[in-house]
Amino acid sequence: PTPWLGYISVAPKVAAAFALLYLAQKQSINIAVPLGVLSILGMTYGNLAALRSKKIKLVLAYSAISQAGMLLIPSIISFHIPNADSQLLIFAIGYAVVNQGAFCAVQYFENSIGDDFNIADLGGKILLHPLAGISLIILVLSLIGLPPTIGFTGKLLVFSTLIPGVGIWESKLVLFVFAAAVFNTLLSLAYYYQIPYQLIIKESRSETPAVRASIASLFWAIVSAFFALLAFAKPGIFFPLQ
Repeated sequence: PTPWLGYISVAPKVAAAFALLYLAQKQSINIAVPLGVLSILGMTYGNLAALRSKKIKLVLAYSAISQAGMLLIPSIISFHIPNADSQLLIFAIGYAVVNQGAFCAVQYFENSIGDDFNIADLGGKILLHPLAGISLIILVLSLIGLPPTIGFTGKLLVFSTLIPGVGIWESKLVLFVFAAAVFNTLLSLAYYYQIPYQLIIKESRSETPAVRASIASLFWAIVSAFFALLAFAKPGIFFPLQ
């Protein structure tokens, strides 16, 4: 089922990111270079693959690979910059909730469009399904990292931790990681924009509703979208701020 697909695409990556951060902090040697290379490759490969995909679940799945590269950044800078765990906490938890909500929104639309649909099939659906459509747009904004969502806050914190690292590393790898993170954020905008564009601008297509419940999927999509907005406006409600 689609929500389980969302869980599988995110939960192992988030858990691994925290485990890797712990290991990076305990190492007596700096392992920033291999982690930086993996981060750049992961972010770039995931977004390029998503850019070529038409099916919405493939886009979200490849985007998760790119986000995994972003999740490595706190481990890269943990050797030099304090409080990397705080930045990872906000970015990872925010992303996990938002991504799960996006997959729930996808399942909701599957009930009226059909399984494994293309992004183009969302044309005009915001008029027929306003709550689901608005929720999905908010969640997409957060996945890109745009305000006013928790995705913006999380990426801003990750980027801000890279800036003090400039001039510290002899390899200057931090500059490449920072440039790759900014580039891939813009790259994600290049394919994610299609979702709100189709929902709002394009004409609606015919539907063949499936006989299965949509209330649970819609509920979790709305809750996740509300979290994305509220966590941006009032992050102290959800995260320990220092």
